[in-house]
Amino acid sequence: MVNDAELDPAVIQQVLQQLERELGVGLRGAGGAVPGWVVARLTRAIERAPATQGSLAQRLRDRRWLAQLADELRVGETRFHRDPTQWAALGSWLEQRAARGGRLRLLSAGCSTGEETWTLAMLCAELGLNAMVVGIDRSGPAIERAQSRRYPAGSEESLPARWRARYVALEDGAVTIASSLQASFIVRDLMQGPPPGSWDLILCKNVLIYFADAGTERVVAQLMAGLQSGGALVVARSDVTRLRELGLTPAPLAELSAFFAT
Repeated sequence: MVNDAELDPAVIQQVLQQLERELGVGLRGAGGAVPGWVVARLTRAIERAPATQGSLAQRLRDRRWLAQLADELRVGETRFHRDPTQWAALGSWLEQRAARGGRLRLLSAGCSTGEETWTLAMLCAELGLNAMVVGIDRSGPAIERAQSRRYPAGSEESLPARWRARYVALEDGAVTIASSLQASFIVRDLMQGPPPGSWDLILCKNVLIYFADAGTERVVAQLMAGLQSGGALVVARSDVTRLRELGLTPAPLAELSAFFAT
């Protein structure tokens, strides 16, 4: 554990710079300033990560220690059926896409503990779509939670009532996803790009904020390259400006912020 004297602004900047160089992590706000929430989370991450021997400078050369910090920083907030109007718009687009025939390939990139991925599986089940749904995240523990299908009681309350009745059950004080729903989960860093194959849809919402400029450019280029012709990359509204800066043009899709492969 580092002491309080080490957690000054200069040290925070030093740690962030090393995370950016080694792992592509970059958490800056407007004008290059480090947001307060980043400082708070990084401070907690440094305190939690098992300390290696030696000075902070020596620890910054320990890639495993840096990876532990990155894992702490990239733990995103997620929940079932987040932004209902966006899910409704996405359902309409998926129905149109499905009319082309064949099985849809849908990817939730940076899925954290899987709530978004399971919501996508529920949406496809409701619409009767033939779809393969996959979630990826760099965190092994997050993927284990997703694969377990078990979540805290109350987490299902954001789902539509019909979906709660059909796809979740309250068992032993926890919410369990119905076995009738199918989704697969893979431990994979977005810096590696999407899993092999081409995708009709890639959801990558509230994830790009954790990457530095070079990392964002690399990740977005790989995600776009992983789309089928006419496939869509859907990002958070807050990510649109950064993607515009990379030369991409968003195509309004109802409530969605989508970028389409040609």
